[in-house]
Amino acid sequence: AKQELSKADPYLEASSTEKVPMPMFEEDVPSVLELEMDELDQWIKKDS
Repeated sequence: AKQELSKADPYLEASSTEKVPMPMFEEDVPSVLELEMDELDQWIKKDS
């Protein structure tokens, strides 16, 4: 039982630390997409 716990603990720690930055990353994605869309709009306006 103790071996299973020691195996599960680092996994839980890893998944919890991985989940912490995820919300921030998801929040950053729309802003990055918006920036890329703005650049695309500028490119299209330059070409036309």
